[in-house]
Amino acid sequence: MLESIDLYLRDLRTAEKELILLEAQRDELNLQITVLKSKIVHLGALTQRDETRELLADIGLSEMCGIVIRRAGGPLTPVDVRRLIADFGYDIERHSNPLASIHTTLKRMEEGGKLKAVRLKDGSIGYTRIIPNRIGEAAAKKPRHQR
Repeated sequence: MLESIDLYLRDLRTAEKELILLEAQRDELNLQITVLKSKIVHLGALTQRDETRELLADIGLSEMCGIVIRRAGGPLTPVDVRRLIADFGYDIERHSNPLASIHTTLKRMEEGGKLKAVRLKDGSIGYTRIIPNRIGEAAAKKPRHQR
């Protein structure tokens, strides 16, 4: 019985590692797609083809915030997030109060367990990604059934 549990835990850890790798690859692809869309929008503007702006319109603020935070080497403040998503060409000005929209989005992502708020040295609040817990470790520490 214990051998099967060990086998299951090993398979679970392998699946968790693969999931983390695939999510990182997806994030990288999303970033590359966003950068390419931004480039198309900018080139479209230079050639008077304004319809290219629609390419970035389907990307939501939550997705953009998630992309820049996952790519960051450390916590980002809402002001940092605003600057980075604007650098990608995302039309942040389509929001009536961009910084408030970013604050609200980051708070919702924190409440949803996707981000963690941390106090920075200057006293401000920054947000960083949460590395997923390993299910296998939790299962190994706390058995489901006792006999």
